[in-house]
Parts: sequence; C-alpha cells; structure tokens
Amino acid sequence: MEQKDNCKSDSCGDHHSHQEHQPGPMDDPEEQAHFKSVVSAFFNYSVDAVRDVARMERDFSKIDPKYLKYLPADFRKSRLEKLKKAIVTNQQVLNLIVSDYQQLFEYDKLPNGMVALKPMFIKPTDIIKMRSTLKSFLRDWSSEGKREREMCYGPIIKEINEYFPVPVDPSTGERKSVLHPGSGLGRLVFDLALQGYKSQGNEFAYFMLLTSNFILNVTQSKDQYEVYPFIHHFSNLKTEDQAFLKVKFPDVCPNEAMTIDKEYDFSMVAGEFVEVYSKQEAQWDCVVTCFFLDTAHNVIEYIECIHKILKKGGLWVNIGPLLYHYAEQPNEIQLELSWEDIEKIIPQFGFEFRKKYWTDCVYTNDSQSMMQMTYNCIFFSAVKQ
Repeated sequence: MEQKDNCKSDSCGDHHSHQEHQPGPMDDPEEQAHFKSVVSAFFNYSVDAVRDVARMERDFSKIDPKYLKYLPADFRKSRLEKLKKAIVTNQQVLNLIVSDYQQLFEYDKLPNGMVALKPMFIKPTDIIKMRSTLKSFLRDWSSEGKREREMCYGPIIKEINEYFPVPVDPSTGERKSVLHPGSGLGRLVFDLALQGYKSQGNEFAYFMLLTSNFILNVTQSKDQYEVYPFIHHFSNLKTEDQAFLKVKFPDVCPNEAMTIDKEYDFSMVAGEFVEVYSKQEAQWDCVVTCFFLDTAHNVIEYIECIHKILKKGGLWVNIGPLLYHYAEQPNEIQLELSWEDIEKIIPQFGFEFRKKYWTDCVYTNDSQSMMQMTYNCIFFSAVKQ
C-alpha cells in the first residue's frame, strides 16, 4: 500500500456522480513528488516491461540449441512477439489513465507530432505496484473476476442487505450511508450505490485513485478496453496461453449502468482513513472493511475511528486476512495482533458481534495457475451499541 497518499481532497458526490474527485499533485512539495513518481510508473511501464523481454531473449540465446529443438520451431519467436504486443496494449491503456499529467514531465516532440517523454527513474516498488494494478482490473471490473468478487464482496453485500433491507427511506428520501475505506478500484462502492445506498469509497493509493477515476468517469461502454494482467509471470503455467489471458473491462460500465433517469449518491474521497475521518462523529450507518484492517500501522486506532464515525446501531462489516502491510518494513511502525487479540478488543469499544465465521477468499487471483494463494479470512459484522 502507498504510504504518502495522504491528500484530503473530498468530493462527496450525490445524484449521478461516479467519482467526482480528480486526483492530482498536492500543493505540498513532498506530496507532489510522490504523485509524480506514481504517474511516472504509468508512463514508464513498457520501458520496464521490455527489460523483461530482453532478459527472456538473453536466456533463450544461452540455452544450448540441442535442447531448444524439442520446442516447436516458432516457440521463441511466438512468445516474444505476443509478449511485446501485450506490453504495447497495456501501455496504451495506462497512457490513457494518466494522459492529463503529461505536462509534469520533460519531453521531446517527434516529427510525426507525437511526444517522447525523457527517461525517468522508477522505484522498483512502484514497478511492482504498477503491475499489481493491472491485476486489479481483473478483480474489480472484469467478467473473469466475478467469482473472486462473489467470495469477497458477496458476503458483505448480503449482510448489508439483511441489516438495511431498504436503502432509501420512502417517506424522507434519506439513504442509508455506507463508507468503504481501502476501496481500491471502487467496484464494491459502485455496486452498493447502484442498489440505492449512499456509498462512499476512501482510498489513499494513487495507483488505485487514478485507475478508478478512469474506470468510473471515462469509460463509455462495456468491455471497452483490454489488458494482459499476467504477462509478467511465466511460472506455474498449465498452458502457454494462460500468461496471455486478455481481460476486457469494464464488465459493467458505470456511465451506462447509472441511468440519467435515476438519482445516486456515490463518491470517492482521497486520503489516509484516520486522517480524513477521525474528526467525524456518528456520521455513518455502515462501515465496510474488506482486506483493510491489516493496512493499519495500529489496528486498534482503526477500530477506534470506526466506532467513532458510526451512528448508534450502525453496522461494521469486515472480511479479510491479517497480512500486516508494514511488518517487514524496518522504518515503519507495525502493531501485529492475532485475530484472538482483536476479537477481544472490539467489544471493549462498544461493539456487539452480530456474525462471525471463517471463509476462504482469493485476491487478484489467476484461477488457472498451478499455485493458488487462498486466504482463510475472518468475516464478522458488529453493531455499535
């Protein structure tokens, strides 16, 4: 997760708004530098990816030809050509996402009218996050991610629907409000808004904010774009084609789904959860934490904030593991607690558990891979007393 995306720009949209806030560099020089480094990773994606191609070409050239003869005659050429084409496709989409920020960088104008950005330094961690973002397209906005969403988002939506069966009060028009910190690319926020809830996402990673902004505000039709999320992984393949899975997005277009003849209350807020929301008190009917508790430096502070911002009788719904994000970062504080510890702490803040159970979930998963990473997640719902 990002550590410096602590901008507090708030766009609490209503009616037909998808994601009104436009993420951009902050006035703070450090924030601006961080934003620029993230945008650099988008523009520079293919440069880093082509290095992988070069490494693969090198490895092929160093294999004794007597072994390569056991492969199909065009194996090497076919793989490398498909890989290069897939990289180009990914880069075209990433360029569209950050096209408004080209002016942040030095560039040369080419004779054909195109521009070439001058070389950039990209941190290795940002390269990893950029590639991870590609896999998030699959999780949140593709038909291939439907099963994963059913595993992770399905229990949350079911619990909210049970506790708040009527999203909009027919007499007053008031909507039940749901806050989703750590909302990623915004699919769960969107799905709840589509049901009629006042739905707000909160995210502090610019990789997620920029990409969700593109999906929610720019896409105009179903399956309009395509990416290849798995081309950087050639281990544990059952077939060669598996690495070149083409994922179309969005499987549901927000601009088509949110019809103009109906009102919605849907918004996204940028910033670190506690910094943005800790001054609120009894504002929300429901808080959803999906694969989020373990992003805290101090999970008890998250619990405190959730309790404070919920109305009395409000619902907290959680699903996820405890893969503490800062545990292996030497310069970061990380309070690592077991679920047994957290389970005892939650009631001390004034919550009463409504449901608790264990359930298996995956995250940006390649369902065809020979290696499957499954989290045995804790699902719970709790009511503020």
